This record gives sequence, C-alpha cells and structure tokens, in this order.
Amino acid sequence: MKKDSYLNIKMKLKDLYCVCMGLCSLFLLTLAFSYGITKGFHHWVTEGIEYQNVNIATAITKYAYGMDLGGMAHREVYDALRAGGVAYYSEFLDPLGVTFPDNLHNPTLINDAFRSAASIEALRSPAVVFKDFKPVEPTDIGMAQYYELAFNLFGLKVQSFYYLYSLILLISVVLFFIRHYGNPLYCSVLAAVVMLHLFMFVYCAEFLPPEHRWGVGTVYSSRFISILGILPALHLVIDILKGSRFQWINAVLFGFQGLLLLWLVTVRGTVMWENLWVIATVAILAGMVVVARVWHGKGGDERTLLHLRRLISWPVGIFVLITIGFGAYKSTSTNAFYRISDESLSYHMVWHSIYAGLSQHPGWHDKYGQYHARDGKLFVGDGAPIFAAEHLLETQYGIQRDYIISDLWGHRYKVTERVIKEAYFQFIKKDPRFFAELVFLHRPSLIYNSIRDNFTRIFSFAPFFIYVGFAVTIASLMFALYRFWSDIRMDYLFLLGGVFLGTLGSIGPVMLTFAVRHAINDQAFMLCLMFLLVFPLGVILIYEGIRCRNIGAIFEILKGEREFGEYRSIVGRTQ
Repeated sequence: MKKDSYLNIKMKLKDLYCVCMGLCSLFLLTLAFSYGITKGFHHWVTEGIEYQNVNIATAITKYAYGMDLGGMAHREVYDALRAGGVAYYSEFLDPLGVTFPDNLHNPTLINDAFRSAASIEALRSPAVVFKDFKPVEPTDIGMAQYYELAFNLFGLKVQSFYYLYSLILLISVVLFFIRHYGNPLYCSVLAAVVMLHLFMFVYCAEFLPPEHRWGVGTVYSSRFISILGILPALHLVIDILKGSRFQWINAVLFGFQGLLLLWLVTVRGTVMWENLWVIATVAILAGMVVVARVWHGKGGDERTLLHLRRLISWPVGIFVLITIGFGAYKSTSTNAFYRISDESLSYHMVWHSIYAGLSQHPGWHDKYGQYHARDGKLFVGDGAPIFAAEHLLETQYGIQRDYIISDLWGHRYKVTERVIKEAYFQFIKKDPRFFAELVFLHRPSLIYNSIRDNFTRIFSFAPFFIYVGFAVTIASLMFALYRFWSDIRMDYLFLLGGVFLGTLGSIGPVMLTFAVRHAINDQAFMLCLMFLLVFPLGVILIYEGIRCRNIGAIFEILKGEREFGEYRSIVGRTQ
C-alpha cells in the first residue's frame, strides 16, 4: 500500500514538474519576444536586400492584387518597392535622402514603400503578360511565402515578419509540449531549447560588432531563420527513435511539425540539414536492423524485431507521406518557368557558395588569386565563382562570357550554377592537396575559431538573465535526471544519440561553404544543446560515484542496474 502511495506521489510530481517546465518555456518565449523588440528585431528588411525585395514584391503581388504568379513578382510592384527605398543602389536611395544600410531598418521608410507597392491602381484589374513577371533571383522562393503569410496574419507592415517568426516558434513549442507532457526529460529539454532560442536572440544582437550587424540584423534573416527548424526536427527524431504506440493526437502533432520543417526548407535551404537529420535517423535504424540480423544471427531476433518496429512505424510512415505530398504541392504551385528555363532558380545557389568557400584557404590569394582576375580587377568572395564559370567557358569551349548573361533578368543562373559545379570539380582534380588542406585542416580550424570568438563576444555582452537562464535550465535537467532516472533512462540515451547526430549534421553546411562568424548559428545552438544534455548527467554521476565511494556504481546506473540517490532504499522500505 505504501509502495502504491509512493508511486502515486511520484506520478503527481511528474505532472507538476511538467507543468512547471511548460510555464517556464512560456515565460522564456515572452522574454525572448520582448528582448527582440528592445533590439529592434521587428523592423528589418534583411541583407541581401536586392534578393529580399523580390520576395517581398512577390508576396505583395499576391496579397494586395490577388495575383498568384507561382513564386514570381509583378515588375511594377518590384519597381515600386525599390523606388520607395527597399534597395541597395544609390540611384534609388539618394532621391529619398537615405543611405544603405540605414534603410534596412527604417520602419517608416519600409512601410511607406510597402503601401506604395500595394497601391498601384493600374494593377487592380491588370492584363498580365509574361514580360511583366519578375522571378526571384538565386534565393529561396519559400521566403516569399513567409512574407505573404506574415502580411495575411498581421498586416502590410515590416513588423509582421518578426511577429510571424515568434508565432511559428510558439506553435512549435506548444506542439512539442502537448506531445511530451508527462515526460520530465522531454519537458526539461523543451525549456532548454526555448532558453537556447532566447540565448540565440542575444547571440544575434551581440555576436557581430554594430558596424557589421546589418549582415544579419534580425532572427528572421535568411542567415539565421534556420534555427526555427531545430525543435520540429527534434520532435520528429524523438518520435522515430521511441517507436511508440500509434495515437491519433501524436500522429497529428508529428504531421504538423513535419510540414513545418519541410516548409522551412523552402524558406531557407540550409534547413535541409535538419531534414537530413531526420532521414539519417531512419537510415541508422535500418542499419541497426541489418547489423542485429547479420552480426548476431538467430540470437539477434529480439534486437532485430525491436529495431524493425522502430523502422516500420507510424512516425516513419507519416514522414514519408508528408514529404511526398509536400513535394507534389510545391511542384504544382511553383511557376513552371523555374523548371524549364535556364535563367532562374527557385532556391539559393549551392555550387556558387561551395566554390566561393575555396577562398578560405590561407594560400588562395598567393596561389590562385591571379587566376581570378581580369583587367587588374581581382574577383573574390561571391565574384570568384562567376569568374571561374566565365573563365571555363572561354578557355575550354571558346564561348564568350556573356553566354551566362540572361536577355530577360541578370544572369542565366541555372546555367551558371552548372558551370560553377564543373569548375569546382576540375579545381579539385587539378589540386587535390590544396582541397584536402582546406577541408581537413583549415576549415575545421576556422569553424572552431569562429565559434570560440562568437561565444567569447556574446558572454562578454550577455545580460544577467542569460546566466540565470542557463543555471535554471541545468538545475532543472539535473533534477529530472536525478529524480526520474528509472523512467527516462532510455529516453535520455535516445535523445543524446539523436542530438549528437544533429550536432554533426549542423556542421555540414559550413564545412562545405563558408566558416565565418555570421554563418555560425545552428552550430552554436546545437553545441549548447549538447552541452546542456551532457553536463548535468556528468555532474550527477561524479557526485554519485563520490557518495557511494564506488566508481563502478556509475556504470551500474548507466546500465539501469542501479538508481540515483535513495530511490532503491525507499522502495525497499515500502515493500
């Protein structure tokens, strides 16, 4: 009877603890939102403005005039935005008496430009012809949908972008909490993730000097928005690893998080690593099935069935279905011109960024700088891949460089991307040692230095509540692990493995492209999350080993053969 009473108390304690973690998450969300307002996150058109203004024009074209051009803007809307100051070039800014980058965060200027672009009387009943279309330049087309959704929910103003970011984060947190209410570990992790979002808000505001801040500016910047996909991806990974019994509510929550993650991939291509994190989890489960069957033979039947149940489960099935369905929707809703033309891409150029990353080798300028120059002008950064494409066409095929210039809009980006890809692999073939030094020596060092410098700066400028937040988060995780270890041990091990896999995956984009301070965002988030998971358990295990004067007790606890603290003796007394 006493044992039953103890277990009832434990269950009530679990529920109370989960409620406390939920309230803590809500408080941290409110604090993050308020902090963003004080830092002016709510009135930016982010860099690069000459890409974002096309996406905003696309959103206004549909929002204000009801013209769904499949991810294209009407040129008059685009021109009106630029004339209103949503532009980089001085020809648009000088008549308004403003300069770049100050125009990026001038809400009065931006909102006036939005209203002007939405008030073109000739477009109220237009006869639209294709020459009036303006496709997005090589950037992610889903950002136009982000802006459109923000306008529909919060009105035609720049502040709507930040409000939508905050709403998406809130929805993702609520879905996660509903799914994992009753599990102290996952509720603690949710509070930790929200705490890290608050930390990343401070990170965004402080990790770059003020004179360089315009390169990121706000949390919905294309360089930063991918952190929104971490919690949905974690939700999917946990459900796949757990392989729990099917329930409609869990399936619906999983489906919503999955669709959110897939949509975010279209908003910012680097979110793909989070999608691949989920796919890699499924692939590892498939590998475990094979290993259990082949390595252990007939003796591995039980393990094989366990892993197979996780592999052939409702989370995996739903993820496959929503991926296929969402892919079909995107294909049919996007203007066919993006698929059939050589001019435009509906996503950020990939090979362009990868080739540009070659210049991060310390020996690049001395060894290859002269090969990326014309008429005394050295092409560096984003200019180097374009020059490499032109050079390859001229030297190997006798094709003039204007071959990649579009008669319609700027460059023929799809062709340019293919030529840059060829130039990249030819470079590797020509100088594999240079490439190996970059990938295995210099770039890891650059990533480490960038993360170190960013953390050093942010912890120098971080407000006091960040330190309090980390302390409370660590304490709550320690309490959950110490008090409920018998119930959450396997959940913790699964979670630790999944987050470790995600941390490795987050490094992929910067390993392939640029390891620079303003690109180190997801990586900082995942490293902090990994720390928050490992550190509390490490402290508890050290304490337990000292208390018991038996280092072997640590391994017994990890294997589930022994409990933390006095749990076993309490149960023994109640029996």
